Amino acid sequence: MHTQSVEDSLRRDIDRAISLFNMMNAEGCPPDAIACNTLLRGLCRSGRLSAALSVVFMMYKRGFIPSIASFKNLLFHFCESKLDYEAFQIFKEMVSHALVVSRYRCIRLLSKLRGGRNLDGAQ
Repeated sequence: MHTQSVEDSLRRDIDRAISLFNMMNAEGCPPDAIACNTLLRGLCRSGRLSAALSVVFMMYKRGFIPSIASFKNLLFHFCESKLDYEAFQIFKEMVSHALVVSRYRCIRLLSKLRGGRNLDGAQ
């Protein structure tokens, strides 16, 4: 399959997922943490990082905390997009929820993901 058609398919799928997510809310059946984490993964993969952060904020309002897999996914995609400051904020959020084994391990992860770029502005 051609790369462009794969990207178009992913966009259509994520648009349908967002539509379903919104319909569930409108019908009084708010998505659970699993649905939220799944949507987060899709939004990150499709490059819709600001929409992914909106889902994170909505999760917090509902009393959910993104899974460690969702946090790692957010970290990866923000680093890939060279949004180091935002990635570092996500890292700090992980630490605040005790979703990391140690700061050392997470700093190593963040350093690896950022690909050698400077994090001076992210402190």
